[in-house]
Amino acid sequence: MRADLRQTRYLPVVDRAGQPGFALAVSVPLVCYLWTLGGTSYWLDAGEFNAAAVALGVPHPPGHPLTALLGKLLSLVPLGSLGTRVAFGQALCAALGAGFLYLAVRRSLTLVGRGDGLGESAVALGVSWAVALCHGYWLQAVRSEVYALQSLLLCVAIERLGACELDRTRGQASALAGAGQASALAGAGLALGLGLANNHLMAVVALPAVLPVVWGAVAARGPRVLAGALAAGLLGLSAYVYLPLRSLAGAPIDLGSPHTLHNFLWVVGARVYAREMGQGGSEPLDERFADALILLHENLHGAVVLAALGGAYMLLRTPGTRRFGTVLVLWGLGAFVARPFVGPVRANPDVLGYLIPAFACCAWAAGALVHRLLGMVTALVTLRVVRKALWVAVPLAALAQGPRARGQADLSLFHATQAFDEARLLVLPPRALLVTSLPQSVFRAWELAVVQRARPDVSVLPLPFLRYPGAHAQLARRTPELAGLAQGYLQSGKLEPRTLDALARQRPVFVEIDTHLPTYLGARLLPEGVLHRWQSAPYTEAQAALAIMQRRIRLAGLRRRVAADLTDQETARQLLGIHYADAIYYALGGRRDEALDALASARTLYPRDQLLLELGTALEQSAPGQPLDVQPYLVAPP
Repeated sequence: MRADLRQTRYLPVVDRAGQPGFALAVSVPLVCYLWTLGGTSYWLDAGEFNAAAVALGVPHPPGHPLTALLGKLLSLVPLGSLGTRVAFGQALCAALGAGFLYLAVRRSLTLVGRGDGLGESAVALGVSWAVALCHGYWLQAVRSEVYALQSLLLCVAIERLGACELDRTRGQASALAGAGQASALAGAGLALGLGLANNHLMAVVALPAVLPVVWGAVAARGPRVLAGALAAGLLGLSAYVYLPLRSLAGAPIDLGSPHTLHNFLWVVGARVYAREMGQGGSEPLDERFADALILLHENLHGAVVLAALGGAYMLLRTPGTRRFGTVLVLWGLGAFVARPFVGPVRANPDVLGYLIPAFACCAWAAGALVHRLLGMVTALVTLRVVRKALWVAVPLAALAQGPRARGQADLSLFHATQAFDEARLLVLPPRALLVTSLPQSVFRAWELAVVQRARPDVSVLPLPFLRYPGAHAQLARRTPELAGLAQGYLQSGKLEPRTLDALARQRPVFVEIDTHLPTYLGARLLPEGVLHRWQSAPYTEAQAALAIMQRRIRLAGLRRRVAADLTDQETARQLLGIHYADAIYYALGGRRDEALDALASARTLYPRDQLLLELGTALEQSAPGQPLDVQPYLVAPP
């Protein structure tokens, strides 16, 4: 019995020898994340997830029930603003994910050999910090999203698979070892099941990496070893019950209305994104893979990527590590290939979250090579202090990238979303209607209404989501006066001017113009603030000149307020979108000088963008007072 216990001594999640390294792997990134945590909500899906957390709503497909539940739990903690609370949960998940990555790497290095306890812990810590302190991982830890939680679940799964593999190779004759394998596989199954209930694409991509370890366990212990893993996986998947329950309860955020079987499968299957798969979408497939490779280099450095190739070759070539090397290659390569295939990579910060497994596997394989080489070097060194210094240099080198990544992910002083909310939504007149085709504007409006309970009198017609199952029925039930406008848009793909006229006689109607602007609406929209107001009657030239001047003043004030945040890519894109839409609007109305001014403002943000240059050339060649054919330019700039 004592021999059996000795053989399974490494199965606990954190053994005694690994406790100091685990504490460092978690605490150092957590301090960095809390240092850079924002006090206000970020762009992209943050507004939606914050609103879904407060209202226990159903976010965009595939529903993300686990993220909504975690956000609700964190929203109850009396710690700063709600955006800070939800982001704190992601920071904690990201730090714990770094800790489990450390444990997984440390376990696997015992299979590589040529090291000692210090060497295994130092290299594992270096790998963990190299991933946790890169820009792509750090950004997920300081904003309301799904990727930090998903990374934690995947790291737990891979750590449990490592425990199972070590148990298989070191204790095949032990009955307790068989129980240890079953327990480890059950832990991996639960983590993957929960991962499927959070971001199923990242979890599905990880499933092939499970097969080598599962095959080894089944070959050694028989198929019964899988029973607990399958049961635990189903338990994790049961989180999806949240979606129909909250939809039936009438949650204010209910995208896809998944309370029927058809709608549930539509939401969970995320069919709305199918058009971007493969060669579809705005970016060719080969360019997507090139951009993903660039992101890999920017987050880990080319030397680490090259070392990863050598490390992967070493792991696959050595019989004792071949199985786990296969796990790493399948996990990392699957994550690297899947996301570019699913959709565009360029100018999409969410891609960094999807690529975290690729970052982890690259750093892991590179660490295995460093561990082997340093093991050979330290074997030739007689001075103990020199050997220790060589090992300690590995995590210190990983820490060196921290300042650069912090500059890219620091949201501690970020306030751009608040400035845009005040300029775009909070200043609207009473009972205003906002018609927008920009998802981020919809999410910001939801957060204001649900989280801050601000401007309940303002209605939003969310054009991007009207074709979601159940969306029109929800709109007709909650704001019946908008049902006719929405129905006309669904039938013809256009906003009917007569319906807008009827609404404008009852309430102020605003349209947020962008590259989806229907050109036939341009002559009826007059600038007001950073939006455009629908005019039931033709406006005079004097009214237009005054409105344009006031808009310039308002945009100049907004730009001054967010000047410190313009280094943030998403903030710059928000401002770019306004300037570019203005250029299109003015060009459509024959206002060449105003269009060139708006374009000049856009080019201060992206001076080399080809689309801006082409529109500028077309404007310069056009005759003053003559409307420009803007159809070729109704695409989004970067």
